[in-house]
Amino acid sequence: MSIPEALQHLTEAQAALDQIEVDRTEAITQRDEAIALARDAGIEASAIAKHLGITRQIVYRALKRT
Repeated sequence: MSIPEALQHLTEAQAALDQIEVDRTEAITQRDEAIALARDAGIEASAIAKHLGITRQIVYRALKRT
């Protein structure tokens, strides 16, 4: 493999990782918004956490971000 080809592979791999991070951030934002809506509907933080399989602390952090 030539140096330009290797550099191209590195660039493509980094772009894929960057896209994964963007997708992850968007997914977290959507989850946080859904948590806020559930809480506004009167669902307790512990019930939200149990339903999502996460800790209450994650729920509380999500509520602080929204």
